[in-house]
Amino acid sequence: MAVKFGGDPYAELAFDDHTVEQMKMQSNKNSNSSTMLNEMDHISSNFKGAQGLTFPKDLPLLLFVQADNQGVKGWIPLHEGQIKDSIHGKVITMDGSHYLHHTKFKEIAEDVRSFMKEAK
Repeated sequence: MAVKFGGDPYAELAFDDHTVEQMKMQSNKNSNSSTMLNEMDHISSNFKGAQGLTFPKDLPLLLFVQADNQGVKGWIPLHEGQIKDSIHGKVITMDGSHYLHHTKFKEIAEDVRSFMKEAK
């Protein structure tokens, strides 16, 4: 139902029909997996349990964040707080929707390559 009424996240993207079909099949397969269904059953308790946790200081962190998320107050500072104690953490903001990996995949790939070189 969510797919039916949620709109097409692949509409107007620079992918051919075959690629969009493949991505939709992959999304459908993953979203109906036992792991995803379990996560949805426990999303509230998992979110509460994760609050206040931190990443290990020596874990390189690279976060790609929607630049203008009107739905969550303090969206950017929330992510900056996640990396603040990391010896190699970085937040990269990008214009786009929640699905940045659909629309900014080339930029994300390049930024990951650069980050990996810096993190060595």
